[in-house]
Amino acid sequence: MAKMRVWWCAAVTLMIVPACSAYVEDDGGDTVSRDGERDDDDEPGTAEAFVDLAGDGIVEVDVDDVHVYWIDAGQHDGTARLMRRALTGGAVETIYTNAGAIYGMAADAERVYVVFTSGGFGDYTGGVASVNKRDGAVSLLATGFNPTAIATADGWVYYNEGHASDGAIWRVPATGGEPELVAEPIANPWALAVDGAHVYCAEQNEGRIVRIPASGGTPDVIASGWVGTNSIALDGDDVLFSACEVGFCTDAAVYRVPKTGGTAETVLVVPDNHQAKIVATTEGVVWGEWLIAVDGTAVELVPGQSTELPATFGVDVHGDEVFVADFATNQIFRVALSSR
Repeated sequence: MAKMRVWWCAAVTLMIVPACSAYVEDDGGDTVSRDGERDDDDEPGTAEAFVDLAGDGIVEVDVDDVHVYWIDAGQHDGTARLMRRALTGGAVETIYTNAGAIYGMAADAERVYVVFTSGGFGDYTGGVASVNKRDGAVSLLATGFNPTAIATADGWVYYNEGHASDGAIWRVPATGGEPELVAEPIANPWALAVDGAHVYCAEQNEGRIVRIPASGGTPDVIASGWVGTNSIALDGDDVLFSACEVGFCTDAAVYRVPKTGGTAETVLVVPDNHQAKIVATTEGVVWGEWLIAVDGTAVELVPGQSTELPATFGVDVHGDEVFVADFATNQIFRVALSSR
């Protein structure tokens, strides 16, 4: 059975998406223009709508020193896109399109890498593509069954094959070459993180986190005991991950466990099925719209957004700013962490 993007389906089926207007209110009650420029009376640290597009479907965001990149899953018109906008503002660019679905992305200094499936519902044939940041040139790096997770490190691109019980993790040179098997079987490898020496994987259907040598080998279980594990990120000597203890994730939480395994520490629990991305920062842990500060306090970075369902799937940090992508409203908010 193929991996199912369960919470995407929930968001698309159940969420009522409001019509986009020319202006939106930020958490301070001031208006922010569609192009992300702030009104003069806005207080420092409030959330800017840096990107505000029609429809719904932003699921990933990645920021470098020049651009903010994101994936529009194309839920509103059937075409998935890799898009970007300069950090300084300006026009939104589409640099890659796919008539199927784009499920994830990773980036290095020169390229953005995406995993995609080519067809409609029930067609899980897909692959890994690279998009050159400078000239937009697209290269197909690999093909595979239902690739939905991706990470990159040390000149390699790591990706999954999303089978429910007999999935796999592969890697391919970032500049092209023959793919190499890292590990199989993996029961629905939902999310990946890499530190060069090891690949860390949220093995969702087993409710655990596994660690595998980056060049391939036998998975070691470093945390287990959940119904499902979801997002994953690295923070020094630790692995951060989100997981659920009961079906349908009525309570979801972020946990911290040493890379070598051990007792998992609870970082934050929220009372809903939250599958946002996780990023470690000097200010604390960012989990979707939440900042869990070093002292343990939790602050909602973008209050009032997506109250029907938690839909902030994408998040990334650049310097002292965090960029939070909201699936339901097709917006990316820009928040200064240092002011929180």
